[in-house]
Amino acid sequence: MILTNKEIIELNLLSDIEPECLSGVSYDLQINEIIELENYGIVDKVILPPQGMAIAISKEEFNLPDNVTAYTTVKNRLSLKGIMAVNIGVVDPGFSGPIASLLINFGRDNFVLEKGRQFLRLTFHTFDRERLAPIGRKMPVFDTRGEYLEERIKDAKSLDSKFLSLKKTIEEVKRDILDSNEKKIDEAKKDARKDIKDTVDGAIKLAFTIIAGLVSLIIFWRTVIIPTIEVITNNKAKTEEIDSLRNITKTYESRFKNIESNILKPTIPASGTAPTSATTNQ
Repeated sequence: MILTNKEIIELNLLSDIEPECLSGVSYDLQINEIIELENYGIVDKVILPPQGMAIAISKEEFNLPDNVTAYTTVKNRLSLKGIMAVNIGVVDPGFSGPIASLLINFGRDNFVLEKGRQFLRLTFHTFDRERLAPIGRKMPVFDTRGEYLEERIKDAKSLDSKFLSLKKTIEEVKRDILDSNEKKIDEAKKDARKDIKDTVDGAIKLAFTIIAGLVSLIIFWRTVIIPTIEVITNNKAKTEEIDSLRNITKTYESRFKNIESNILKPTIPASGTAPTSATTNQ
């Protein structure tokens, strides 16, 4: 059953109740401390930029019996300006102390959050305690408000000052990309240096191979080709000399044959001339 404003006061469910915060069946909590998320200090006022965040802590403290629970929602006036509370919901029976809520500016403009501003709306409900099963976990207990604030500051240190931290996220992504590109560039440089070294080494080896080939060719030219040419040239000269001698020999042979032919050829007397008879002894 939902409780009325009169029952809220009579049951003393909250401390420091302000009449202007009461409506027919609800109560609007006021901000007392603000934990800013830049230096995680407690302040009375903070300007939330778009996507900015802060933790607001209620001025009022709960004092719930074991048969009353409370429901919290963000004030409609705040939500229309883009301010949202992300950890609202049920306040358990038996809870004692203030409550805190993380507020985020989803609007396009800066928003001033300050002490005394109403930020959460409460409704209280009763139930039959006899229908409540035993609770295994223990309710957190804080002896002083200071202890509660210290615990919330510890929680705050796990948060950034802006929702999603887009600028920081972009910088991190940018840094990751640049780092990745630098690594790729370094690897490419190493590969390029290796390729250049391999190419130069290959060129040097090829040059030495060519030089060695040229040296071998020069040696072959000097030791084989040139002597061969000289031998061929000398043989040609000798062949020409031999041919000349052969021609001379043939000439002389022809002449000798003519002489021999003339010497050995018989003499034939002229017509009318008697052959000379052999001389006889008289």
